[in-house]
Amino acid sequence: MLSSIINGLQQLNTSDRSITFTFQKGKIFFATVKNIYPNNFALLQIGNQNLIAKLEVALKNGEAYWFQVDSDEGDIQLKLLSDKQQSGNEPSIILKQLSLPSTKANIDLVQFLSKEQIPFTKETVLKMSGMLSNSTDNKENLNIIKQMVAKGLTISESIFKSLYATENKEPIQNQIQLLELSLSNEEQTPIVKEMQSAIDTIKNIQNKQLATSLIQTLKDDTVSKTNDMQLISKSVLQKLGKELEDLSLYTKTKNSTNLIQNQNEFLTEKTAFISNPSISQKIVNNTVKVIEHYFSKEVPPENMLFTQQEKDYLTDILNTMKQTLNGKDVVKQFKEVTKSLGLFYEYQIAGNPAEHHVEEQLKPLLVKFLQESGHSQEVREIADSLVNKMNGQQIQMYDSSPIQHLFYEIPIQLFGFKTNLTMQWSGKKKEDGKIDPNYCHILFYLNLEHLHETIVEMKVQNRVINVNVYSESNVKEAAANIIPKLKNNLEELNYQLSAIHFMEIQSEKTTHIKKNTRNVNQAYNGVDLKI
Repeated sequence: MLSSIINGLQQLNTSDRSITFTFQKGKIFFATVKNIYPNNFALLQIGNQNLIAKLEVALKNGEAYWFQVDSDEGDIQLKLLSDKQQSGNEPSIILKQLSLPSTKANIDLVQFLSKEQIPFTKETVLKMSGMLSNSTDNKENLNIIKQMVAKGLTISESIFKSLYATENKEPIQNQIQLLELSLSNEEQTPIVKEMQSAIDTIKNIQNKQLATSLIQTLKDDTVSKTNDMQLISKSVLQKLGKELEDLSLYTKTKNSTNLIQNQNEFLTEKTAFISNPSISQKIVNNTVKVIEHYFSKEVPPENMLFTQQEKDYLTDILNTMKQTLNGKDVVKQFKEVTKSLGLFYEYQIAGNPAEHHVEEQLKPLLVKFLQESGHSQEVREIADSLVNKMNGQQIQMYDSSPIQHLFYEIPIQLFGFKTNLTMQWSGKKKEDGKIDPNYCHILFYLNLEHLHETIVEMKVQNRVINVNVYSESNVKEAAANIIPKLKNNLEELNYQLSAIHFMEIQSEKTTHIKKNTRNVNQAYNGVDLKI
């Protein structure tokens, strides 16, 4: 339902970039004669570019023609191939000029290149045609080709596949789950086990964050609550793998007269509750299991059976944590997931791979898996698709100075609800190359448990923020209570919230986002080329 909106918003950055035309021998393009001047000069329009040409053949004002660069040395020489009116079959004529067959795929491709004002050569038509031959959805594939040209990317099969995987509607969350399921049926080789471990890490990032917070709450309750609550919290901790006597130091410290000083001393002790690596890892892992059962509503393992009172106590804590989830927690999860996926491992191995634990990240493990033989074709295809999807994200991130573009699609978990987060960010750079926090355009796309498909578009102009929220649910009333807090928090960061607009989407209708058109500088200062 909202796919048309997000696709339109995501295309803003691509459509804002003009396809820059360069004259290279053999390149073919479609141009319109905008004006005829005295002394055989004419104004030609190629896409968004205007140029002056000296005519050596007769052209008609307002007509469109096919040209080919005949020479790119000295004065640019163009060869007239045909005009749009010629027999009404100009794609076939162009293909004949290039000694290429007039197949339906080739004709559709040339028509598309003509419509989108994309110049091409025989070689690029051959490459593009090969990319299109393996798919039935030519419309989407042609738009990917347009995107490649607009971003100045090399026309290659690998880049095409990466962008295609990014455009694929299958969320990365689903692809990782499918990979996990398929790996369970594979021979348990070292690389398969490493991939399974990497997937487990990604799955449990938020649960480990919650586990740490839960442990901290339990620890505090052993001394700060009533005697009954202290006993319950100690019992829960014991069942999570912590012996009661290990709490004695902490309890003693909390009851001391110099509370703050002794707390600080306690936290730096090697035997402190959380600081001890062996205790910490054991209890965190067990707490993660409890949280997983809490989310799945399953019965905990026998060695973690809680009394009804303990279950209610844990549920109350987790429900409170769910209500108090904040932006910092989500940002932390975002960073951890991005790192664990290995989206940027190529940059990390150029620096210090050991520092970033590259060998534990999913993407480099997938690449290693694909380089090995003996794995099933089914799993190889899933792994290849996942690598392409990650590579596509990197390709979507580009620098069109002075604008920087970032694109992310990552799996996240919000209290047991597994979903996808898509984020597109465009921002200005300052003269020193750093990001200017005063200007940016951010797009978030989430499929939420209760709000379902939701898009948040945020525009920042001179630290003034405008927000558009698109949702299948009516969230305006629900959001009313948190808007004042949002305003205050933004003001603390020296931003001003100007307006929030809520749009409930109830039918399949496309929302068109109009972009500002740029005036083309038509100043003439000499002859650009000769025809």
